[in-house]
Amino acid sequence: MVVRRHFFVRKGYIMLIASYNRQELGDVLVVITAPDTEEQKTIIRNNIAQITAADDGHLLGYNFLNVHETLGDIDANGQLELTDKQVDQLNQAIKTAGFECLLELDRTPKFVVGYVEQLSDHPKSDHLH
Repeated sequence: MVVRRHFFVRKGYIMLIASYNRQELGDVLVVITAPDTEEQKTIIRNNIAQITAADDGHLLGYNFLNVHETLGDIDANGQLELTDKQVDQLNQAIKTAGFECLLELDRTPKFVVGYVEQLSDHPKSDHLH
């Protein structure tokens, strides 16, 4: 089994998830590039909301409002598998809005197999190894 995930890297952020649910959120594409943080900063320009961590400013994601203006109509509900062309269109919109953090697709498989060579008891626990 091969598990594929789309991940958006600084300057170019690897996209973790792209999701669209018109019925619940309206015409908004949600793109997540990093795990959530307790405190966030949001800047909205040209129908794009950039969400960053308040402490160090790393990108958490983008919300593309009225996304049909950028990508056309989206006939989907839930997680999306964006094409290279769609990511290019989103990046152009990001640049036009004056944001610097762009999105990247990573289509390499993320399935990792490991081998445990040694197992020993944890010195300060009677139930952990």
